[in-house]
Parts: sequence; structure tokens; C-alpha cells
Amino acid sequence: YSWHTRASLSIYFVFVSTGLILAFGHWFYDDPFITFRYAQNLAQGQGFVYNAGIRVLGTTTPLFALFLAGIAKYWNNLPYAANVIGAASLSAGALLLWDINRQLKSPLPVGLAVLSFYPLSTILLRSLGSEMPLYLLCCVASFSSYTRRHYSTSVVCVVLASLIRADGFLLFMVLATHFVISRVGWPSAQKLRTLARDMPWPGIVIASALVLAWVVFSTAYFGSPIPATLFAKQQQGAMHISQRFGPGAVELIVRYSAHWHYWLAALLAILGVVYAFKRAHPWIPLLIWTGVYFISYCALGVSAYPWYYAPLVPGIVVALSLGVGCSVERPRDMCRSARKQLLAVAASVCLLFVLTVGQVTHVSRMRPDTRFPIYQAIGQWLHDNTDSRATIGTLEVGIIGYYAQRTMIDFAGLIEPEVAMQLAPDATYDDAARWAIARYQPDYLVLWSGNAAEAYGAQHCTPIQDFMGRTYGYAGDFTIYRCNHDVPNPQDQAGYKSTDE
Repeated sequence: YSWHTRASLSIYFVFVSTGLILAFGHWFYDDPFITFRYAQNLAQGQGFVYNAGIRVLGTTTPLFALFLAGIAKYWNNLPYAANVIGAASLSAGALLLWDINRQLKSPLPVGLAVLSFYPLSTILLRSLGSEMPLYLLCCVASFSSYTRRHYSTSVVCVVLASLIRADGFLLFMVLATHFVISRVGWPSAQKLRTLARDMPWPGIVIASALVLAWVVFSTAYFGSPIPATLFAKQQQGAMHISQRFGPGAVELIVRYSAHWHYWLAALLAILGVVYAFKRAHPWIPLLIWTGVYFISYCALGVSAYPWYYAPLVPGIVVALSLGVGCSVERPRDMCRSARKQLLAVAASVCLLFVLTVGQVTHVSRMRPDTRFPIYQAIGQWLHDNTDSRATIGTLEVGIIGYYAQRTMIDFAGLIEPEVAMQLAPDATYDDAARWAIARYQPDYLVLWSGNAAEAYGAQHCTPIQDFMGRTYGYAGDFTIYRCNHDVPNPQDQAGYKSTDE
């Protein structure tokens, strides 16, 4: 790149990253805090565990947890650090997609559309704080290296993505299949010898060593390299009260279809997909990966967590940008009608960009998880007012567990595989809660007012602290119950209190 191109790209990276951090630095929600606690415990020398002394792989993103553990030694605010990493990853991902377009000699509007729409995708922005932005950066980096024919680098990047999230292996399969078919086609002995010679052996050796190291370590340490959360989320998805990935995608489409400018984006994306397959465009492997990911997650039957839809965004943005690119193709003589067509497309894209910015501004003013303030307060209270040996039972252990730093009993089964087995199709989380309370007998319960488990807590335990939702901008109230009086409690003499007093 020329110096002014590098300067422009650097300015873009700093400007977009800073803007996203300023707008979404507050973007906290429950699930990533489970990973934050793994990282925190590892950094503090308690091992790669959620609960000290209990080796369960309850995070779906081990490499991200290890990365955060390294950061934790220098930056203690892991939730904010994760948002910074996410913002930088979105900006860098957009630049890599732009670079791929440059290598493919795509029309300038295609690259500009990628730079404009990728970091402003509300689906991606809602995943900030999780591993998704960094995971997608590794995926895009793998595809970028593949496009440049740096195959060893591509293999290493896709394996790093797979260690961040196991579904990165889907991209590996797509790229490996494309690599083989593009060289062998109809197989013959000569072609197979050529394929063996062209294989990126250095990258394969490095990637195999990384995968083998993780499999050996996780099997010895946890008993299995497969996260316990996969089974838990499949069980959650099978519950009648839950929603699976496929129906959740339909609901997401319906929600976005309420805004007319997304209809324009969808039209451009469909046009781009048709254009790519008609012209055998080099972007086809990325588009195929998007489809394979969608089908795989529908088949897994996991719950419709919002961040599970983030890996669909690169393919959607690329399809949209290809739609923009094929719309502005015109004859060299630039007849008047072609100029009108170009102006119409440019005006439509500019309008779409302005409306997208407006939508992002609206989202940035939202609180992704309205429970965060009350969960944080509950966790901090438990940290300050309970013995360090106490066990806490509650439905969601992310935010509460991170700030409480106590042994947590998870009623949703994310860190307790035995609890996940109770999540049958006709079961409810209250059923799982009652089973977990009877099985593990936690010293304290954190229960939401109005659920069935609260009746059990009121019957067998003593309420010691109320957290009124209106104090924290939340619609529900929570009560902390003490169930085991053998555990010393510095606040035993304080009596029953309410944070609303």
C-alpha cells in the first residue's frame, strides 16, 4: 500500500474503534461473564476453572478465556477489556474484508460498502463483550490469507478461530474442500501428487500441534475437549418454553423486516449472491460457509442466543457489497441512462448507510441486559457479606458469579452438567432449580420474586436481603435466602434488610 492508503486505513481503524468503544463500552450481558470468571480465576492462580477445585469446561471459548487471563494481570476490568477487544476486532475485520476486495480487484463501491456496513451491523454490535468479534476476525483473516494464497497462514488462523469457538472447524472444512476441488477436480494420480506437493504442510503441522495440545490438555484436565455448555444449550433448546436457533432466525428476520431500509439491504444481498454464483466469484467459499453455519446450528437445535447469529454477518455484508458492485457495473461509454442508474444506486446506498447509522445510534442508547445493575449489586453484596466458602444457588451465574467470587450452583446447567440433564422438553427452569437445590444444598439462594423456586426458598430457607427492581431500573425483585446456618455469616446479627430502605 502507498503511504496515504496506509494512513487512511489507520485513521479508519482508530476512528471506528474509538467510536464503537465510546458508544458500546457499557454493553454488558450475562453469559460472557462466565468466561470472564474462568479468566479471572486462571490469572489469580486458582486454575482454569469457574468454581475453584471443580474442573468443568463451562466456557465455549477456551482460547478467548486464556487471552483474557493474560490481560487480567495488567487490566482488572475484564468486561470493559472484552468490549475494547471486540470494537478493535470489528474494525480490523472490516479492513481485512476491504483488503480481500482489493486483492480480487472488486469495484471500489464493494470495498466501501464493506467498510461502511460490517462494523455497523447491529447483530455484531449486540455480540460485543463476547468472543464473537475476535472469532470472526480470525475467520476473516483466514479467508484473507487464503485469497492471497498464503495457505499456511490461513490454516493457522482458522485453527485459532476453532480454538476460540469450535464451530470455526466449519470454515476449515469449507476452505479445505475448495482447496482440494480447485486443484484436483476429477481426481487422477497425477493430480493427487500435485495436490500433495501443494499442501501447506508448515501450516498443517503448526495447526495440528495446536489442536493436539488442546485436546490432550482438555481431556486430562476436564475429562473432555467438548464444552459442557453445548449439551446444556441443546437441552435448553429442546424445552417447550425455549426457542431454537431456526425459529429464532425467523423471528429475527421478521423483526428486521419492520424497517423498510432492511428490505433494500436484503434485495442487494440477494442480487449479490446471484451475481457471485453466476460469475463463479472468489467470494463463493465465504458465502457457502455462511450457509453451512446456518444449517449446522439449525441441526444442533441449540437455544436462540442472539450472538449465535453474528457469524452470519460477514456473508450477509459481502453479499450486500457484491449487490452494490454489480449494480454499478456499466458500459464504458457511460451513456446517460447508465449515469442515472449509477446515481440511483449511489443514492440508495448512501440512504441505507445513513439509516443504518441511525439504527446503531438507537441501539447504543439501549441497555443490552437490564438485569446487569441488579445482578452486579447482588454479586457484590454476596462477596462482601458471605463467607468465602459459601455456595450460592441461582439461575444465571454470569454477572452474579463474577462479582460474588463464591462457589456457584447453576440452575440453567451451563456449569453443572448434572443440572443440564434435568432440562427435559416438558421441564421448566423451576424444576431444574428445585432439583439442584435438593442435590447440592447451597448455603444461599438468589431467587427472582414470583417464580416457583421462591416458594421452596421461603419454606426451607430464611430471607436475609431484598433487592427491589425499581431501585435498579429492572422490572423484577430478587431475594437472597440463607439456607445453611453452619456457614459463618458476618451479617448474622444485621437481620433482614431491603436495598429499597
